[in-house]
Amino acid sequence: MIRALALVIKAGILIAVVVFLSDLATTGAVAIDYGGYLVETTPGILVAGIIMLYAVLMMLSSFVGFVANLPRRWRGYRAEVARDDAYRALTQGLVAVAVKDGKGVAVEVNSETDFVANDDNFKSFVNAVAAAALASGANDVEAVKAATLADGRTVEEARATAVQTLGENIQIRRMVKVDTTGNIGAYVHTNGKVGVLVDLIGGDVELARGLAMHVAALKPPHNKAADVPAEFVEKEKEIELAKMSEKDKAKPAEILEKIISGKIAKIVNEVTLAGQPYVLDTDKTVEQVLKAAGAEVVGFQRLAVGEGIEKVVEDYAAEVAKAMQV
Repeated sequence: MIRALALVIKAGILIAVVVFLSDLATTGAVAIDYGGYLVETTPGILVAGIIMLYAVLMMLSSFVGFVANLPRRWRGYRAEVARDDAYRALTQGLVAVAVKDGKGVAVEVNSETDFVANDDNFKSFVNAVAAAALASGANDVEAVKAATLADGRTVEEARATAVQTLGENIQIRRMVKVDTTGNIGAYVHTNGKVGVLVDLIGGDVELARGLAMHVAALKPPHNKAADVPAEFVEKEKEIELAKMSEKDKAKPAEILEKIISGKIAKIVNEVTLAGQPYVLDTDKTVEQVLKAAGAEVVGFQRLAVGEGIEKVVEDYAAEVAKAMQV
C-alpha cells in the first residue's frame, strides 16, 4: 500500500507537469475515432490521461496482490497467535478457600492478566470452584474439574464458559485440603493472591485463623524444628563454620559446637512456624503462644498465585516469518 501511495504521488507530479505543458501547447489536436465515436483533445491532455491510466492500473495491481496474499498473511497471524497462546504463562489469578465440618480446601485458579483476575465473574467462578471441591471431597485438580457446581454444570464446563466470556485462558492449577478433628484456620489475603489452611488441635478457631494469617505473612517453609531436613541443617553448619574466623575455629571442640549450635538454632527458628515471633504478638514465639493455649499445629497449607511459575520468553519471529512464506 505504501508503494501504491508513492505511485499516486509520482503520478500527480507528472500530471501537473503535463498539464502545465499542455497549456503551452495550445496548438495542435489529437483525434481518436473508434467504433463511430470521435474524441478530440490536445496532446498534453492525452499524455496526462495515459499517465493517469497507468497509475490506476498500478494501484489495481497492488490491490490484487494484497488480496492474493491475504491467506498467507492470515496463516502467519494465526501461527503467531498460536505461539503466543502456547507459551503465555498463567501467572495471575486468585486463591479461594472453603471450610465446613472439619474439612477445608484451598484452590488456585490462574488467568493470563490481573485485569481478568479482578473481574467479578472470575471471582465468582473461583469461589464456586472452592465450594465444589469441598462438597465433592475431591483429592486433586482432575477430581475438582469433574465436580458439579450448584447450577448443575461441571467445574470444567464452567471453566470453558468463563474462557469464552472473559477472553483469556483460565486454568485450575492447584488444590490442597485439610481434614481434622480440631480447628481449621482459613485465611485469604485481601488481594486474593494468598490463601492458607491451618490444622490446629486444641485452642480455638480464633487462634487457628491468627496462625493462618501468620503463615500467609511470614510463609514459614516448615512447621517445627523436627520437620527441617537434616541436609539443610548440615549445609547451614558448613556455611557458619566457613564464616568463622581462624581464632574462633581454634577454640575447643565443645565450645565451637555450642557456638555453631546456637547459630543453627536461630536459623531453624527463622524457617519454622513454631520458632517465628507470632505476627499478632511479636513478644512471643508461635511455640509459646501454642503452649499457653494448650494447642498444637498438625500442619498447614499455603497457596500463593503464580508461585513457581516461570514465564517462557522466546523469539518466534523466524517461525512466524517462515509461516507467512508458506
